[in-house]
Amino acid sequence: MLITPRDRNLLARVHRDRVCDASELVDLFPTRRALEQRLWVLTSHRYLVVYRIGRKRAYALGPAGARTVGASSSTPRLSPATVGGLLRYAEVRRLLQSEGYQVDGHQQVGRVRLMRARRDGRRVGVVVREAPLSPRAAKVLAGRLRSLVNPFGAAFDQLILFGPSARESWHTKLPPTYRDRIVLRALPARF
Repeated sequence: MLITPRDRNLLARVHRDRVCDASELVDLFPTRRALEQRLWVLTSHRYLVVYRIGRKRAYALGPAGARTVGASSSTPRLSPATVGGLLRYAEVRRLLQSEGYQVDGHQQVGRVRLMRARRDGRRVGVVVREAPLSPRAAKVLAGRLRSLVNPFGAAFDQLILFGPSARESWHTKLPPTYRDRIVLRALPARF
């Protein structure tokens, strides 16, 4: 099968994000139909692997795709929960970019993945939670978040916390200096 430069760009983007949905790849092809046809061809030749999460399809590198981009040819199988989390992060990343944030990458903080972003010279950390927190887990998360936005040596100027609900009781128990630095937002309605 002939791999075009556009296919290489598509495979490189999937490799960078580990899992992509079709809406992240639309800008690489002139029409959505052309993208769908190319995804089908790449999937049938094992360049891509398809994960179905509800009504969504997520694409990860297959063995042939990994060889093409120079990655390890033994691509691990991802669990549905991992794929769902990666798609959730991709949706939040697109939402932030549409609001003018420049997303710089991410890092792992305990069990939480923390995205780094910038806007207007401010450093912003973004955390995405998938499930409501128990009171004990909320207290532990609040302790971690307070250390990230500490006014005397902050890693971030502001922290945005996406979750299933924008109302959290532990947020009101934080000191006012932290309440201004930690912003709670609801996840996009698609989830």
